[in-house]
Amino acid sequence: MTDRKVVSLYSADTTRVAPSPQKLREAYESLREEFPRKQTPGFSARLMLLIRRARIFADPTDAPALKIAQLDDRWTQEDVSGWLERDEVPDMRSLFTFVKVCVGLMDYQDQNAAEHETAYLLFGDLVASPKYGDDSERLKRLRSLALNLIEEIVQEEGIPPDSFDASEAIDSACSLLVNLNFQGEDGEVQSGHKAMLKLRLFEI
Repeated sequence: MTDRKVVSLYSADTTRVAPSPQKLREAYESLREEFPRKQTPGFSARLMLLIRRARIFADPTDAPALKIAQLDDRWTQEDVSGWLERDEVPDMRSLFTFVKVCVGLMDYQDQNAAEHETAYLLFGDLVASPKYGDDSERLKRLRSLALNLIEEIVQEEGIPPDSFDASEAIDSACSLLVNLNFQGEDGEVQSGHKAMLKLRLFEI
């Protein structure tokens, strides 16, 4: 994961003279990035957990991308698959509208629940876990499980640890486990789960 830039507009002295317009522009240009970012680590796992809590579908494992794509003529099944599986973030209007649909199906008393859930989808625990539900704890358990599975695969297949990005691999593994409806609590990891992780993460 790339470290974020932090730019100070003040010099080392304590006078705190306001920066010039040119200095402000330079800082802005150096920090500007697309928002929402095209990919946000962990986004897919958090989105799938929200969908499950909202109980949008009787069986969320039954082609959810196709069903969600039918909500808006501008969305394609491939677009939605990216949101659910590859940590790709939709445009803000689409994301916030879909979150409001999910929130409307749950027993929320907070009028700002949709804003809170949207922030959590984009930034995860940086903005704290949702006020309702235990998604944060579930994701922590899933991340621990994903790390253990990745370590097993790396050892079994003799994959050099420095040949892949561990953080991205864990996020991708979590998204896959959520899509498989794996709870990460009392259930056991099946051989099929590990095989799918090998294919998704290492193409083996």
